[in-house]
Amino acid sequence: GHAQILQGRGVYTPERAQKLVDGTEKKMVSLLATKNISDAVLPGVIGCLEYVVSLGSAVGVVTGNIPPIAESILRCARLRQYFEVVGCSLPDTKGRYEIVQGVVSAFNKQGRYFDPRRIYVIGDTPSDIKAAKHCGYVSVAVATGHYSFEELSAEKPDVLLQNLNLFQRAFFPVRV
Repeated sequence: GHAQILQGRGVYTPERAQKLVDGTEKKMVSLLATKNISDAVLPGVIGCLEYVVSLGSAVGVVTGNIPPIAESILRCARLRQYFEVVGCSLPDTKGRYEIVQGVVSAFNKQGRYFDPRRIYVIGDTPSDIKAAKHCGYVSVAVATGHYSFEELSAEKPDVLLQNLNLFQRAFFPVRV
């Protein structure tokens, strides 16, 4: 996050980090308040979300963004209604796995517990795959982001998809 950027440049102080976070938050939330970015949602995302929600699945999202920016992005993309829990990066977050654990913990606090073999972490980065594996959950990599199919394959995800249009067929080939 911001602290790592400042540390990498040798100019880190807690005050500078907080100022950078606050400035970024203010600009992003302000910018997103005027935008509709639903056209930027990748193919298969809406269909996948609608399908898992229709099954009564617990659906959370994990992001490296801070809460106000994450909420703004989800609203502007017209995706917020699909997620019961939004897990975000916080100043003391050490890794994506902590955010994943936080989302599962939020469901547990609601009295909803899941078999780890039935928790799917769907993502498009090596850190998403590593987080799922760290937590003992099923890693589903989707090659729609900055990382290629081959780069994601090298991380050995449990499932690797070219795009989310293939999700329903991969996990629910026959609807009963």
